[in-house]
Amino acid sequence: MSGHERKAEDDKQQDRLTRETEEGDVQWLMTSKRGHRIVWRLLNRAGVVRVSFNKNAMTMAFAEGARNDGLRLLSLIHSLCPNLYPT
Repeated sequence: MSGHERKAEDDKQQDRLTRETEEGDVQWLMTSKRGHRIVWRLLNRAGVVRVSFNKNAMTMAFAEGARNDGLRLLSLIHSLCPNLYPT
């Protein structure tokens, strides 16, 4: 195995570990009332459930960036622990 292949394999393994850690963290966070409140606060601040339209394109782009991050978190929750979302 060449150095390039070894580096690619190491990067792939690191990405997998990072993803597994993030998934475990989200599942852990959603199991407590305190964690649930934190998640709801983050989703609310991200503007996941509101329209981000603004006449100023830069303001709208900023809001959409925040919303995109919130949607990513929401997607993780729905895929990892959908039964804990509505509680």
